[in-house]
Amino acid sequence: MWTSVFILLVSASATVYLEQQADEMMLSVEAGQLVSAADICGFKLDAEALKAFMSGKIADLHDTARFNYYAVTTNFPSELEAMTETAKLASCALQETLAKKHGLVK
Repeated sequence: MWTSVFILLVSASATVYLEQQADEMMLSVEAGQLVSAADICGFKLDAEALKAFMSGKIADLHDTARFNYYAVTTNFPSELEAMTETAKLASCALQETLAKKHGLVK
């Protein structure tokens, strides 16, 4: 019986850990995309809000998620430029909405 309880607890802990990792990876992608898109898409980020967001949320992510942020900021601008006008319009609207969700738009 104790073995079953132990296995259940370990499984639950692993599930929570993996969900946290996935949430952090998603946040790092969102942050990288919206930061990269701001100038290309024509929306302005509030400098102080951006600094607070980066130091308060992104800096606290695990190493892989922070690396992912840098990879996205490097690659996403060229992806945006390669999009059709419709796809770029949709992506820019999404990135501006996400920036507003995080309180980053002036």
